Amino acid sequence: MRKTVMEKRIRPVSAEQRDSGYSLIEVLIAIAILGVVLLAVVTLFFMGRSNVYSGRQMTQGVALGTHVMEDISQMTMQDFYTAFNIDGTTTLGNVDVDTTRAWPNDLYSGAILRQSSNITSTTDPGGYLARWNTEMVNNNKLGQGSISLVMIPTNPNPTSATVSAGNNTMLRIRVLVRWMEAQRPRQVIFDTVKTQRP
Repeated sequence: MRKTVMEKRIRPVSAEQRDSGYSLIEVLIAIAILGVVLLAVVTLFFMGRSNVYSGRQMTQGVALGTHVMEDISQMTMQDFYTAFNIDGTTTLGNVDVDTTRAWPNDLYSGAILRQSSNITSTTDPGGYLARWNTEMVNNNKLGQGSISLVMIPTNPNPTSATVSAGNNTMLRIRVLVRWMEAQRPRQVIFDTVKTQRP
């Protein structure tokens, strides 16, 4: 005897099949898998946010350093000396840019240092350090930031321990923009050279 198609499809559902569902172990495994996936997604969001913030801080540091370099590039050597009060009485010495942190290659010999953390009318008569510091601090660009200018006269080196426009024809200038980012020190460094023809 052949069963019709209709008879095969319609079967009564037993009470045991109606009451069946997921076991406790299946539910726990599903929750564990969901927890691992959600933890990975949340971690990715946190790391992405941190990387975006770090990139923004680096961009602001580079922009500030570029602004400093643009201001310096517009000055003649004599203008530069006048703006930062470098004359025949300015002594050359060993310079440690930041004594609070152990930065590599942070010691310079035969150099002059000007910093935004130590602005006086003697070190910044041109007002450049004050203006750069205001741009950095007022706009809240870089937390605990500082701008340092390390100047090294060369070619030829001055024969005395002082420097002035008359006894050297080349001045190497290093601009260091430093700040703290979530307890991690960061920096960007720019280098330029000022020359004066005899």
